[in-house]
Amino acid sequence: SEYLSDVIIHEERNIKLQKWNNLVINYANGVYDIFINNELVNTFSGIVPYMEYSDLVIGENRGITGGIRDVIYYPYYLSKKKIKDDYNKLKK
Repeated sequence: SEYLSDVIIHEERNIKLQKWNNLVINYANGVYDIFINNELVNTFSGIVPYMEYSDLVIGENRGITGGIRDVIYYPYYLSKKKIKDDYNKLKK
């Protein structure tokens, strides 16, 4: 199926380079929470998620150099404690 429109849900301009960064997008009951390095950076609603696996795009053409270590999809909403615990385990 086709998207009705592509929506930018968050832009972050203060990502530290040459460092591991952790991004979590949580969705429950119509509300999104975005965490970067265990800090809540945005909360919003009003966008219905596209509920199929599709491409994950990070950056832009020739915009970043680096890699993505892990992409994990959870079938449930993550608690703030789970986000913090995972962040502390993964950053080492």
